[in-house]
Amino acid sequence: MENGYTWSVELGIHTYFDNINQDFLINKIQNHISDDKTPNLIITYLKWTLIDVHIIYDVNAKEPIK
Repeated sequence: MENGYTWSVELGIHTYFDNINQDFLINKIQNHISDDKTPNLIITYLKWTLIDVHIIYDVNAKEPIK
């Protein structure tokens, strides 16, 4: 909200993307969405951390961040 954003998306797909080729998914997203911001937002969600009940996990390490 501080940067002028008025909404966010909460995704309920916790471990789904661990089981698919993310490069393939990103390529498909970029081919089907015409603006630059939406694919970048989705890519950010894929690459960043997962927050679950106030515990923040590093998606790549699959363990809580302390």
